[in-house]
Amino acid sequence: SYTMMRRNIASNYAQSQTMQDTAVKIQDFKFEGLGNDIALMVGPSYSSDISNISVSGCNRAIHCAYTMNCNIHGIETTNCEDSVGVILVDIDPSASYVSGATGANHTSISKCRLFGGNSTAIGIAVLGTSGVVIQDCIVEGPGAWLHPIYFDSKDSGPVKYFECRNLHLEISATGTQNSAAIYVRPKGQATVTSGQGQVSISSIFGQYGKVLLEIEPVGECFVKVSDINYWLPSASGKYMKVTKINSGDNVRININNSPALPRDIDRNSNYWIGTKPLIFTELS
Repeated sequence: SYTMMRRNIASNYAQSQTMQDTAVKIQDFKFEGLGNDIALMVGPSYSSDISNISVSGCNRAIHCAYTMNCNIHGIETTNCEDSVGVILVDIDPSASYVSGATGANHTSISKCRLFGGNSTAIGIAVLGTSGVVIQDCIVEGPGAWLHPIYFDSKDSGPVKYFECRNLHLEISATGTQNSAAIYVRPKGQATVTSGQGQVSISSIFGQYGKVLLEIEPVGECFVKVSDINYWLPSASGKYMKVTKINSGDNVRININNSPALPRDIDRNSNYWIGTKPLIFTELS
């Protein structure tokens, strides 16, 4: 495998801080791969702009590592299938996922379209990075994407917030009934009063039946779900999934203004896979 275009990554964490003073602008490119390739990788930078790029036949389309305040806009991918992320935003690979490290904080991902997918592929992935917003994107195709959207705090304390809104997830559910369209693993704190990892999910459209959201909380976390106007459950009637690893892990959910979700989803565990969490605001 190889990378077609690359802004070098740092060899150590201190070097990445220096490299971050540079902004990169990459626009209006077309990449065509032959399989196990990466089209574009951008290393440490600040306020970079990656836009209007078409990628086909690659393993991964875009990889942004420690690109703070980056704008990723108008990316079109066809038949790109990667088990980590077709569009991947994460920390500089030279730094470990540790409690004091974060990645491409406050990056915006918008107006992207991913077409393809298979049972192990992840669409847009955000790892160890805070304040990322994914909006106005489409993930679709004949394949059964494992997770079109994937967020993992990597247990990093500074990773506080993740948001996705106005997404069109037109995905087949064949073979992946219990995998969710959106997977989130927020990092909270040990107590309710000490500040929690927060996730906001709104205005998500789903063409075919599938679990909407899987939450794997670390510590005490908050998730807000709103404005779900069209969503079909999985074949077994499930809308949500909670995976708890430790007894101290917990998630509180605010669900509102979502006519596509059952009115009694806050009370009926039949709509959930795993343990139904505490819902502190009823549907409205």
